[in-house]
Amino acid sequence: MLSAGWYAVFKFFSQLGLALAAIACLIAAPRLLAQSEDALRRHFEGEQVVSRIDMPGHTKGIDLRPLAEQPIDYRRVGSDVRRYGAAIHSGDTVTVTQVKVKKKLIEFQLDGGGYRAGSDLPSIPSTHVSKSSREKRLEKEREDETDGKKKRELKEELDDLRRDREREQARLQADAAQAEVLRTSLERDGRLRSGSRFNLRYEQQVPRSELTPEAVMAALADYLEFQGGASPSRLVRRGGNPLELRKGMTPEQVSDLFGEPDERSDEEAAGLRIVRWEFRFEEALLSVHFVEGLVVKYSLTAE
Repeated sequence: MLSAGWYAVFKFFSQLGLALAAIACLIAAPRLLAQSEDALRRHFEGEQVVSRIDMPGHTKGIDLRPLAEQPIDYRRVGSDVRRYGAAIHSGDTVTVTQVKVKKKLIEFQLDGGGYRAGSDLPSIPSTHVSKSSREKRLEKEREDETDGKKKRELKEELDDLRRDREREQARLQADAAQAEVLRTSLERDGRLRSGSRFNLRYEQQVPRSELTPEAVMAALADYLEFQGGASPSRLVRRGGNPLELRKGMTPEQVSDLFGEPDERSDEEAAGLRIVRWEFRFEEALLSVHFVEGLVVKYSLTAE
């Protein structure tokens, strides 16, 4: 039988061993996730799949819980599709653009992974016009003036300044309304062209058994059709480099780079002419947006 002293020593080393084992697991976990992510990326990224459901045009994508009895909340998916539009439709062939493994989820991104509003959208200008220093000074002078004639003259000058300020404010409000229409149009177009994603979520952490290509395909089998054998998408140039595109270019400059567009469309909103050109590469689509004859946005997506 162990003495009290030896028992204390035994208990200490037992607890130390458990602590070291826990630390080893914490150190090994990120390495395991990184190795699993590399394997999943090599297997999936660049592969083409066929969607079996409509997917919303937002980085939120669709949450999928593979180990749950009901993996997807279809009511939420329908609500998001109505709110953000369907970036991917049932039957669409799309490209797996990125796979990311995090502690509790696996992100499976398609055609860019979903739209996130950013600096590519035009800002909405302020519509507030402050009183000028002269207007403020005249208001003070009129308040202090006792001579009736002089007071009327100050009022007339103040009225002129106030009308000028109101005209400027009305002009800024019209500019803001046009910018809002343009922003809404570009955002809507961006949402429909930026893909979507599946978020495979787990309660505690992603089980090791779920970090294989076979497990991921099994989890997504009801929602994606895996064709297999697809090579990573590659961009085949057609005489122009998309990296040479710049905002502010004219249609002539864009034509010099790529020739005539494969498709074109135009619309008018708030008095602005918005034109979209599309250039198709072997496995990519270049979209160029013009407003009043100048490039305001362009995007390159895998096909």
